Amino acid sequence: VVGFHLAGEEYGIEITKIQEIILPGEITRIPQVPHYIEGLINLRGSVIPIIDLRKRFNLPSSERTDQTRIVVVNVGEKTIGVVVDAVT
Repeated sequence: VVGFHLAGEEYGIEITKIQEIILPGEITRIPQVPHYIEGLINLRGSVIPIIDLRKRFNLPSSERTDQTRIVVVNVGEKTIGVVVDAVT
């Protein structure tokens, strides 16, 4: 299990579902998507949607810090990135 922090709580994702953990970089915004979708990134030729879990779960927003990470997760046949406060 890989643990991550989100709004003062700790959660876990099965390690076999995680492709990688990356630093937040440039995210390309896209119009007319739900508010919790930050946009898209190009990860070595693959276009991956990025979801902000704070927004998705209606948690208070916070500034990104040097601990903020994007966890790239394989969900079924799809790959997505989720923004978390920190990874442990």
